[in-house]
Amino acid sequence: MKILHCADIHLDSVMESNLSPEQAKERKRELLLGFADMVRYGAEHDVRAFLIAGDLFDGASCAKRTRAYVLDLVRQYPQIDFYYLSGNHDEGEVGFTDTKTPLPENLHTFGKDWQEYKIDHVSIFGCIDPLGKEAYESLTTDPDRVNIVMLHGQVYESDSRYDAGVNLRALQDKGLDYVALGHIHSYRIEQLDARGVWCYAGCPEGRGFDECGNKGFVMLDVDGEGKIGTQFVSLARRKCHVFTADVSECYSLLSLEQAVLDACAVAQAQDMVKVELVGSVAPETCHDAKYAANVLQSRFYFAKVYDKTRLSIRAEDYRNDISLKGEFVRLVLASSLDEEVKLQVIEKGIRALGGEEVDAS
Repeated sequence: MKILHCADIHLDSVMESNLSPEQAKERKRELLLGFADMVRYGAEHDVRAFLIAGDLFDGASCAKRTRAYVLDLVRQYPQIDFYYLSGNHDEGEVGFTDTKTPLPENLHTFGKDWQEYKIDHVSIFGCIDPLGKEAYESLTTDPDRVNIVMLHGQVYESDSRYDAGVNLRALQDKGLDYVALGHIHSYRIEQLDARGVWCYAGCPEGRGFDECGNKGFVMLDVDGEGKIGTQFVSLARRKCHVFTADVSECYSLLSLEQAVLDACAVAQAQDMVKVELVGSVAPETCHDAKYAANVLQSRFYFAKVYDKTRLSIRAEDYRNDISLKGEFVRLVLASSLDEEVKLQVIEKGIRALGGEEVDAS
C-alpha cells in the first residue's frame, strides 16, 4: 500500500513581505497548483491514502474558492482516501467552516479525541492537540496492524510535560510504525523507538527565505509484512536560497558582479535568492548592494541583496597621504562624530571624491 504524507501547504498565504503584489498573487496560485500536483502525483503512483498533517490553509486569509477547489479536487479522486488533521493555521477542527455543502465521502477529519480509520491492515490515528498525560495514555493500538499517527506541533521529549506540542516520549512503545507530523517546515525523519519512526514532511514549497532548501512530501510504501519504506519527493516549482558573497577583494563593478553570480551558482532562473555581501572592505572596494541586486534581478525570479560588510579604515594608512582624500579622512577621524558615523561619512566622501554618485541617506 502506498501512502502520501504532506503538511504545511498554507494555501492563500499573503507572501507580500518580499514579493511584488503581482508576484505574490502568482505564488498563491502556484501553492494551489502545487497541492494539485501532489494529489495527481499520488493518483499516478496508486496512492491509497493521502495524509495532510495540518496547516493546509493559511487561516482567515484563505478564500472560499480555494477551499472549494480543494474539495473538488478530493472528489475527483474517489479511489484515494484523504485524511486531514487541522493545524494551528487552519480554521476550526475541520478547516471548512464556511462551506455549506457536505464534505466528500473520501475526506476524513479528526477532532479533539483520538480517531482511528482502518484501511486493510493499516490503522490511521489522529488527534488535534492531545493535551495532558491522559490524552496520550488513551491512545491504544493493535500491535498486529500497521499503526500510523498524525499530529501537528513541535516535538519534545519529557516525562512530565504534556501542555503543548508533540510528546515523543509518550508515544514510545505504543506499537506505532510511523508518526506523520506537521508544523516544522523542513523534512526530518528520526527513530521513535525500536519499532517506529517520526517524520516531518516539511512544506511542499518554500514561501520565503526562512524556508530554504529542498521542499516536498514523503511517500510511504507499506509491504505485506508491515514494513514501511519512505522516500522524500520534491515537486516544488521554485526554491529559496540564502547565499553569502565575500567582496573584500572586489575593486570594480565587474568583480562584484562575478562574486555575486558565483555565490548563486547553484540557483536556477525560477528560484528566489537573497545574497549577503560580507567581508572587511576598504572605502575603495566596490560593494554596491543596489548594483548587485540589479544584476541578480535580471537572472532570477526574485532577488535581494544586503550589505553586511565591515568598513576597514586605519588612520595610519592616511597619515602621510597629502591628497585631498587623505586630508578628508584625517579630518573625519579626528572629529567628535560617533565611530560608526565616521566610517559612513568616510565611505561616502571617498566615493564622492572619486566621482561616484552617492546616496545621501
